[in-house]
Amino acid sequence: MEPIQTAVISPDGNDVYIATTTGYISTLTHRSLGASGNDEIVLDHISGSLNLTEISPDGRYLLFAMQDPKTAWDLYYLDLKGDRKPVPLLNSRYNETAPRVSPDGKWLAYVSDETGQQEDYITSFPVAGSKWQISNAGTIPVGDWSPDGKDFRYEQAGKIYDVAMHLNASKPEFSAPKEVLTLPSNVNVLSIFADGKRILGARQTTDDVPQPIHFILNWQNLVH
Repeated sequence: MEPIQTAVISPDGNDVYIATTTGYISTLTHRSLGASGNDEIVLDHISGSLNLTEISPDGRYLLFAMQDPKTAWDLYYLDLKGDRKPVPLLNSRYNETAPRVSPDGKWLAYVSDETGQQEDYITSFPVAGSKWQISNAGTIPVGDWSPDGKDFRYEQAGKIYDVAMHLNASKPEFSAPKEVLTLPSNVNVLSIFADGKRILGARQTTDDVPQPIHFILNWQNLVH
């Protein structure tokens, strides 16, 4: 069986974390992107598939989804400035995936199928509390926050929607979803740009074959 890999780069661009799952066993590796480039095993022989999502904007928390035979996909984080042990965020009997921390580090957006279909939710972070459902007709788990943390964007049925958030006595309130972009046909969204009006996507042109992970440094210079 070919291994499945996911990877995330730290906000300062100095480190990359790579999760490799072969069969039902996963390994998490840290690699410095400096001159040394040495690999370090962070977690080894973890039962279940492990899918890395992001590192929080302050560089402290590594977020990922991990598969469990009893509770399906659950959300965890590693405190990269602490003991670097998996800490459960959400581990209900539903699938929870695609965690995204707000720019101020206080809120977590994620996808759950507790209604019978995938929807976007927001809860507090790093300790999950009350949750608010912000999508209402299904979603694709590629959403992300605006740079100021006042909006969350997600994909649904070939369109990008924006939900505005503001605090009322520390309690978040959300606007109705607003359509901001219609996607070209047969495009898989990889990420949504900060302005919410552009996406990074991929369109299949050949049969699926296993591909290695490549890292492009200074990619901003390639975007015009």
